[in-house]
Amino acid sequence: MNIKFCKNLFLPSILLLLCNSLVGQDISEIVVTEDRTLSVIENDILQATFDIYDIYNELNEDDEYDVHCYSEIISGSRIKQQFCQANYEVRAQSDSSSDYFRGQQGGNPQGSQVSAAALTGSETAVKKKILGEKMLGFANNNKSLADAMLKLQGLQEEYLSASE
Repeated sequence: MNIKFCKNLFLPSILLLLCNSLVGQDISEIVVTEDRTLSVIENDILQATFDIYDIYNELNEDDEYDVHCYSEIISGSRIKQQFCQANYEVRAQSDSSSDYFRGQQGGNPQGSQVSAAALTGSETAVKKKILGEKMLGFANNNKSLADAMLKLQGLQEEYLSASE
């Protein structure tokens, strides 16, 4: 059976790019499972996403491009949401916040905030492209990562079928 398309309901953009690169590859095994609740499937999707990043981080030697996932309660909500960010994104946000607070102490918060945000935005776009290229290269050369991505796609398809 060949992969014909990639659903992107839960797929972060970088994983969607990688999943699309695997379209047409053969799936060596199809596992039939009993009907499962949407929340169970959602948890499996999250775990599969974490597994992909764990494999990627093991293969990647540049810590700046390692990706880590965490849970955070969004302001105004009691529900935890999962986030995955590369180290360069975390550093850019931290630097931008530091610049903003330094600007407030110096009496020019808006100028400092705008310049920091513009700088980190352009750098982040370049780094995001590099991250995508790194992940794609690893996925094309590492069966474990490719299999983990195919597993995630299967779980997403299961979720869409179960939610109809």
